[in-house]
Amino acid sequence: MIRIYLASAVRHLLKKRTFTFINALGLTLGMVSFLLLRLYLNHESSYDQFHVHKDRIYRLNSHWIQQGRSQGERAEAPPPFAWSIADAIPEVESYTRLHQTVPKRQVASRTDLESPAVFEETNVYYGDSTFFEFFSFPLLAGSEKEVLKRPYTAVISASTARKYFGNQNPVGRVLNLTGERSINYEITGIFEDLPSNTHISQIDIIPSVYTKLTEHPEWDIENHWFWQAFYVYFKFRPGTDIDHVNEKLMQFELEKQQLIYGPRNEEMKAWFQPLTDISLGHQYSDEYKTAGKANMLKVLTIVSFFILFIAWINYINLSTSRSLERAREVGVRKVLGSKKSELILQFMVESLTLAVLAIVLSIGLALVLIPIFNDFVVLELSLTDLSSYQIGSMMAMFLAGSLLANVYPALVLSGFRPVLVLKGQFRFSGKGNLLRKSLVVFQYVITILLIAGTLLIYQQTSFLRDRDMGIDLEQLLVVKGPKIKSSHHYADYQNFKQKLLDQPEVLGVTNANFIPGRAIVGYSSFRPAGANQSFITKIHRIDYDFTSTTGLALVAGTDFDENRPANNGGVLINESAMRLFGYETAEEALGKGLGWGGTGADTHTSPIIGVVRDHQQQSHSPETTPAVFPLIRGYESPWADEYFMVRLNPTVMGQIPDYLSKAWNEFFFRDPMVTFFMNEHFDRLFNSEKQLRGVITLFALLAIVIANLGLLGLTAYTVAQKKKELGIRKILGATPTQLLRLLSENAFTALIISALLASPLVYYLANAWLNSYALRISIPIWVYVLPLVMIAIVSALFMAGQTIKASRVNPVNSLREE
Repeated sequence: MIRIYLASAVRHLLKKRTFTFINALGLTLGMVSFLLLRLYLNHESSYDQFHVHKDRIYRLNSHWIQQGRSQGERAEAPPPFAWSIADAIPEVESYTRLHQTVPKRQVASRTDLESPAVFEETNVYYGDSTFFEFFSFPLLAGSEKEVLKRPYTAVISASTARKYFGNQNPVGRVLNLTGERSINYEITGIFEDLPSNTHISQIDIIPSVYTKLTEHPEWDIENHWFWQAFYVYFKFRPGTDIDHVNEKLMQFELEKQQLIYGPRNEEMKAWFQPLTDISLGHQYSDEYKTAGKANMLKVLTIVSFFILFIAWINYINLSTSRSLERAREVGVRKVLGSKKSELILQFMVESLTLAVLAIVLSIGLALVLIPIFNDFVVLELSLTDLSSYQIGSMMAMFLAGSLLANVYPALVLSGFRPVLVLKGQFRFSGKGNLLRKSLVVFQYVITILLIAGTLLIYQQTSFLRDRDMGIDLEQLLVVKGPKIKSSHHYADYQNFKQKLLDQPEVLGVTNANFIPGRAIVGYSSFRPAGANQSFITKIHRIDYDFTSTTGLALVAGTDFDENRPANNGGVLINESAMRLFGYETAEEALGKGLGWGGTGADTHTSPIIGVVRDHQQQSHSPETTPAVFPLIRGYESPWADEYFMVRLNPTVMGQIPDYLSKAWNEFFFRDPMVTFFMNEHFDRLFNSEKQLRGVITLFALLAIVIANLGLLGLTAYTVAQKKKELGIRKILGATPTQLLRLLSENAFTALIISALLASPLVYYLANAWLNSYALRISIPIWVYVLPLVMIAIVSALFMAGQTIKASRVNPVNSLREE
């Protein structure tokens, strides 16, 4: 019997090719959209799930409050917190730490070659010997318990091994790293490149942390309680009650507050964060990668189901729109003895056949689209990322949803009274009309939410990216300064600078140890003249021409000037620092002495020679940090990064001039030249928001397409229902415009109702999402209006097509039944 129903279903679907195509297309687009989004969501929610001990590993975050001023919540903690917490809390099984090299940029080369290849490495982190016992990053060579046990040893990633050693075995070889110092490391192991679904960013080289301890015994790193520069992880014993551990952590903090931080009027707070929550949790300062993805995943999860619901609603509308056409078939079958249950089974088999066809097509289309989608989201997703259980669950959901979507059409079709149908007296019920209209309203509401969400994400991202940062980002080229510095470094820099200034396209050149977009990690204690209180403030070393080259406005005073040597011992401050130091105006601050450089007695006293406008140092932060700007000349710190900034004429338009590399090779040939434009650097800071915007935009467009397939079904249903009325109106001289008004009445009524329902939802959901940003836009009124306009235009085009089709039908054929 089932074989007969199946053959009948296939025959019917082939006979009605247009209906089958539209219905299959809607279901396929809905399913493939859901499948792609689930792949993406599966990846984003799989961060750090592969670690064997993931449920027992926690990271320690910290918050330093200096003299009542917050220094921000950070993903790092002071290094002695590791061993001291392990001693104080028995539930701790072990700990491990990571610490990025200072400076972050290291120059790496092999020592066994006469002309070694030299590369800049920025992903270099000191690691504890327990690192590979904590994290399940496979070692391709070496023992996890031995590779980082000794100072001056290191492990490297597989890609780094290929870069420096080709196909040779690097274990036992030596790699030189030059940054703060030139150090040779024996390679003791190779690890697989880190996967993309870990909160730790790509690490290429891990030297033993004991190297840092050995190189700097004077720093007493293991007792440096004020240096928030280590990622600290703890592994707790099986069965540990984390709430009980948190109570012990509070007692630990209290003890350290009394002994260490309290006497300095400071406070250090700490808390444990589960490893698997890091990528989805709050975005703290100094995260490896962008965190706080939980809201994004919630949004995309809702979008995935919305699109699938739209596809199922389309199926219902398209099926019921053919009720008139199939009414006679049902009437004849009932007269010939078919039972209602048999008719329902027949329609359900048709639905199942169409659903299976859509599933097959969606899988095939997904295989084609996944490489394109990977380029879009900058990932390497594959259907193999999903478990057989996940794939089976989705297929079962697709089938169940499609079958449930067909329950109502099957009941409607099987319930026709054959006598009325065969007499041509069949009419649709009011309840059926109401359900169909309600489904269309639901579709419109979903589509409005998706379009409004896309517009808001675009506006918020643009607002953060394009707001006034206090400096001019356009045509500002950054050249990372050399790490291998000679004794005549600044003389070389001065000659390099002059070479560039000789070019007509170069409008300015300067130097600094931080650039906008990156947090200033240097700080010092500053005491205004005559004041008893010192203030902990960021310190940003700059060179001559910094303000003119970057476009940072001087509020009062002067910049550093080579022709005025007396200024060189002074400092600039920003407006936030001016207010912090107790000056009401910039003019009042000029000439005042500023003691700094020590926690007790000042080691420097510098006059304030200028006050600069506040600028946004970090892209996502609403705050302007108080900062002091001494001259970088004479500051020979080997661990300080330097960035040369070159202001180019707009005629260059984003090109790297040839003369730049020639000048670099003349003076800094021992280092590779690394450049980037400041505006592109800021754009990269918004990759997470841009990715979210792109994904939602893509699937919002698909939702519009799928929803309008449903509109096509509603219009076809309206045309079928009003076939005779349209024929009479044509005979009486109705124009196509009048017919369009008649056909579109229901659709545009549904659109208005959808707008009234969607507007409060847009307001609530938009504010919930925007409130996660410290800097946010207000919701513009056009976010409510534009989705309606877009949907109305697309709907009008669909309606116009149906109207033209209806106007071409001979009215005699429409009235022949009468």
